[in-house]
Amino acid sequence: MGTLTFAQMKTRVAADGVTETEAGQLINQRYDEGVTESLWLEKEITLGTTTANTSEYSMPETDLVQIEYAYIGTVPYDRVGLDEMKSLQAGRAALSDTTRGAIAPAFSSTGTPKFEIYPTPSTTGDTITGVVADSPAVLTETDVAVTPSFFDQCLIDGARALVFDEEDERGSDRERLEARFDRGVARLRERKHKRIGRGPVQMKVKGVHF
Repeated sequence: MGTLTFAQMKTRVAADGVTETEAGQLINQRYDEGVTESLWLEKEITLGTTTANTSEYSMPETDLVQIEYAYIGTVPYDRVGLDEMKSLQAGRAALSDTTRGAIAPAFSSTGTPKFEIYPTPSTTGDTITGVVADSPAVLTETDVAVTPSFFDQCLIDGARALVFDEEDERGSDRERLEARFDRGVARLRERKHKRIGRGPVQMKVKGVHF
């Protein structure tokens, strides 16, 4: 958890010449960006139920950032990229662990979020439970961030970067602060991976492994 309250962070950002209300809006903007980009928060939801011989399904919530992994019954489905999913479906690749499946976030032709699963279900009515990345709640006065304490300063730096216009004399300050924020998000992402302990999905490529 963070150590600085939202009010304390606002005061530091407001010192650059914006109101505390404006400072608060900028902090919450960077907070949402940092948490979602790093996939720091996640929640479990029902993505839907299987339909026999159907591999594509609509996402139940359009504001979800990314599916982390899923379960159909007790069988785990690991996240893969859409290119990998197409290779699996076409038979150009195979999962190394045949006791698991794969799930890939995608979009329909109209831009609506959906997901695809492999192997294609053979039964109808099985619950698809997803663990998905989630956005943080908006911070208010006495709140502290759900992120580690090191990210407090990253939020302040990120908010301050938005205060400075790229075209004014403080453009170099903006670049420096933005770089600090980006490094903080990268560090947060690394911390998340260590906390969860999930590695990349191992796949076998046709012509190389089989």
